[in-house]
Amino acid sequence: MTLVCGSRPHLLEQTLSTFANHIFRFIRIETVYANIDLFGGNEKERNKCIQLLTNYFGDVRINSTSENSFGAAVKFLWSQPNTQRFLHLEDDWIALRSFPIEAIKIRKHSKIRQWLLVKPRPEQSLITRYRYRPLPRLPFFFPDITHPSFSTSPSVISTDFAREIAFLLRADLNPEKQMFNGKNKALENFLQNFRCKAIVNWWEKKLIMDIGRVWQETQGLRVEIVDGIHGYKNLDLEK
Repeated sequence: MTLVCGSRPHLLEQTLSTFANHIFRFIRIETVYANIDLFGGNEKERNKCIQLLTNYFGDVRINSTSENSFGAAVKFLWSQPNTQRFLHLEDDWIALRSFPIEAIKIRKHSKIRQWLLVKPRPEQSLITRYRYRPLPRLPFFFPDITHPSFSTSPSVISTDFAREIAFLLRADLNPEKQMFNGKNKALENFLQNFRCKAIVNWWEKKLIMDIGRVWQETQGLRVEIVDGIHGYKNLDLEK
């Protein structure tokens, strides 16, 4: 398993406890690779996060960084696993219900390499759970089947596929946006050969929920991506 993690133990505890109840019990997690920076906290809170992980898992390998870089975190983490597939998490999602993700199989002749735990919006998957980007410059949603919609949100990922992404990722850019925004054409060209699929249908109950957005609001922060670079804007400065 891989984990992108800030120094926010109160969020991480919710993530781990809910996933332990609903997801972890269906799979065997041999090693956890966690990238823990100081986003949202300090060294003391980072140590609390490390302790939480060691309480839950036997083999935990921590990359403690001083740089808060989403792109560098994903680039490092996705190059680490050695199993055929792995579960990727972030520290600010909670599991809402159980799902037997051990049933996900990597099939030899299938193009699917990522299975998203996030429930797709209806307009993304009225007919199929395959995920595609919308056609640009249209006033309504229409999927562009030449541009699959891969993600860094919680998912199950083929390890060989993730390692190639890690090799191609630019650490200085938002890791998800560079998959389709024209700033990393080598990565985009590679991804067009594969597909991403949601493991739940749009009409089903959510499997997981993002709690990071609420935390950002309480901190007066908003994600801001400028020229492909991931950052945060202090909303208090706008007043």
